[in-house]
Amino acid sequence: MKTLENTFTPNTDFAIDDFLGSFAAHSQSEVEQEKITWPEFVSAMNVFAGDLNIVHHPDTPTISPFDEPHAHNEYSLTTLSGMSEADFVKRLRSKRVVLINQCMDRRGAYLAYQHLAKDVTDRLGENVQIILLSIGGGPVQVNELLTPEGEKSWVGRGNALKIILRFIAQEADVVEAHAIGHDCECGACKLFNGGVGIPDALGVQKGSHPERQTMIQLIKKSVDNWYPPELRPVTYPQLAHFKEIDADGEPFMGFKRFIKVENAFLGV
Repeated sequence: MKTLENTFTPNTDFAIDDFLGSFAAHSQSEVEQEKITWPEFVSAMNVFAGDLNIVHHPDTPTISPFDEPHAHNEYSLTTLSGMSEADFVKRLRSKRVVLINQCMDRRGAYLAYQHLAKDVTDRLGENVQIILLSIGGGPVQVNELLTPEGEKSWVGRGNALKIILRFIAQEADVVEAHAIGHDCECGACKLFNGGVGIPDALGVQKGSHPERQTMIQLIKKSVDNWYPPELRPVTYPQLAHFKEIDADGEPFMGFKRFIKVENAFLGV
């Protein structure tokens, strides 16, 4: 089994703050504080509707916010699936809500959800409604991405995530929010960074300690940038740590664990 511990010397010429800054471009621009309307919420959800194209799986069926992810090794993208405002809000208000905002990555979407769903049920019982927002990058979003040519391109994903979260917060009794990113190279983060993944940008191995620490910083920064104030006290930034294992002679990534650190579950 190939170890994923830090066997590389980090690129000391690489400025972590500059790297994080590229993700946070225009992050402080606030959307208006009026009540979010249903059309605004739908428009914000549609910003992520093409995320399966990022991973070249456009024909994979999407899931609704009330569904579980697809089986392990399948991408799971959340869309509204044609739900009406009345149906969505009715279900949102039927129970206390636990929000899971995670990356749609097929290596961990299902496993991370199952881990958290069991934990939520064990602690809070059956009378909670899990709302799943599974999108490319999960909580780690940008308003401007860096193109392969080194130019900035406005995508507005950070503002869209903020609108989605504000709508859910205003319509539901959210008792917990879980913001989950992952290591071993997030494809969305690679897209945001001009096609250069975080491990390559750092000069380290996928799944190594420097990559995990960088992802933790990105997740925490994204929560500060995009999560509305009313959700932050109940939000847990988390990192899903994948490990490389052999199965039938083929390496693949599997979910490892969460560890509770400083009031946040961080797989470190």
